[in-house]
Amino acid sequence: MQNLTPGWRATSLGNPAASRYTACWQSLPRTPWALGVFEGKLYLGLGNSSNQGPSANAGPVPLLAYHLKRRRWQQEATLPEEQISRFLVHGEQLWIAGEDPRGSWRWGNLYRRTGGKGLWWQQRRLPQFIHAHDLAVHQERLVVAGNVPDAVNTGPHSQRHGSALAVSADGGQSWGVERLVGWR
Repeated sequence: MQNLTPGWRATSLGNPAASRYTACWQSLPRTPWALGVFEGKLYLGLGNSSNQGPSANAGPVPLLAYHLKRRRWQQEATLPEEQISRFLVHGEQLWIAGEDPRGSWRWGNLYRRTGGKGLWWQQRRLPQFIHAHDLAVHQERLVVAGNVPDAVNTGPHSQRHGSALAVSADGGQSWGVERLVGWR
């Protein structure tokens, strides 16, 4: 591989998603959408949340991690999502925004892993979040950007999904949702 920066060399880690998404037409869900480094592991976001195309809604999604010291891939969990496209490291926690929950859209998902414990916790408390596209921490509050139903007032009822922000001041236990009156 090409040396991009003096003293640094890119190395192929293989394609750990090839065994989950084996067919050529499944190339979209095995595309790495996000990378996150946490506790000596490189996490990989996979899947496809689109309702269109040959590999539409490709979940449940394997959560794969490359152990940097052992130099091997492992699957840590299978998440009930169509896609993983965002990781957030905040203090001693790794968070994942649930891009498109496979269950009811009454609640959207966040996933959290606390340092040293090795367990993933599914937090199904985002009110009516169809998609949680991004998350951040601002002034010690969790902020999620995504889509909810009835965010816009015009168009057929089934197509009124739009943009929203959710904010939690208590680590995701409760949320305030602000509809942004915009299409997704």
